[in-house]
Amino acid sequence: MKKLIVLMLALLCYAGLLGGCVAVEYKPDSGFDVRAGTDDLKKTQQIKITDAATGKVLAVFDGEREIEQFLGQLDEDSWKIRDLAETPPEAERECAIIMMQTETVKAGMDPADAKLTQLCTMYTYSGSNCLTMEFPFASFTFTLGETAAEYLHSFAEQ
Repeated sequence: MKKLIVLMLALLCYAGLLGGCVAVEYKPDSGFDVRAGTDDLKKTQQIKITDAATGKVLAVFDGEREIEQFLGQLDEDSWKIRDLAETPPEAERECAIIMMQTETVKAGMDPADAKLTQLCTMYTYSGSNCLTMEFPFASFTFTLGETAAEYLHSFAEQ
């Protein structure tokens, strides 16, 4: 029991520390509302979409306008959070969407030395409207709206 309490406390601390990177707002009545969290997602400076099986790069968005357009396609519908166990067992990972941001420039650090760091990785699944977001401290699975799911599936190799 003590281990469980310590684990939950550690997860809450990690979530609090990383809360500035990506805002996740859950509304029980409507599910996960991407529109409410897009301000923090707009801090993303590079999005790389790869084939989950081969690692082949399918698309890269690194311009401010490109990233805004990509995120704009995701916030049209409400996402609903689901249990990780609800991901269909036969579903195969299709695309990996890697979100990157330049690390915080610390005192005395040359801004040119700042490197891109990974915020999270999102996975789409073949023939499914599920999306899994993996952070260093936890994973969350969502059901996407039809429009967002179709858009993300459009990047997959046929």
